[in-house]
Amino acid sequence: MRSPKPTETVIDDPSNERINWLVNDYFSKLADSTDGWSTLYSDPNDHRLWELSYQEAELHGGGRPRLAVIDATYAERHYGVR
Repeated sequence: MRSPKPTETVIDDPSNERINWLVNDYFSKLADSTDGWSTLYSDPNDHRLWELSYQEAELHGGGRPRLAVIDATYAERHYGVR
């Protein structure tokens, strides 16, 4: 009888840790996308808009998080936020 494969554990690297800190402890959450795969945040210091998204739909949970600055036009179009 074969033994089961060990469960793989994902360990956060410094980039993931930074993203987690920003979205959980620093940024202000403004909106979620209707599909649930991205979230809009605002930087309280300079008011830039940031989008947290998951670009690897083929992976469980969407893969690694991606955080990118977006402009107000994109935010309004995708999140309905002005």
